[in-house]
Amino acid sequence: MGPTQVLVLAASLMGLAVGSIVAYTVTAQRAVFTQLPLPFVFPRAAVAAILVAAVASALLAAAVPAARLVRTNIVRLMRAG
Repeated sequence: MGPTQVLVLAASLMGLAVGSIVAYTVTAQRAVFTQLPLPFVFPRAAVAAILVAAVASALLAAAVPAARLVRTNIVRLMRAG
């Protein structure tokens, strides 16, 4: 797993954690205000789909520039740098 994928996965997990905490807090607050039992439902299928899409987009974002570099002549790359 490359650095781009690690960055995307870490950002996704941190966003998931913060979003879940905020959602749980808002649900609990609403239950207290309305005096109605509101369960906190964690959308597992949506989270899985979002994580898969995030990793796939990171792979694509890293693969396109890498493929372009592989096709470039090494002498041209060394002159440009």
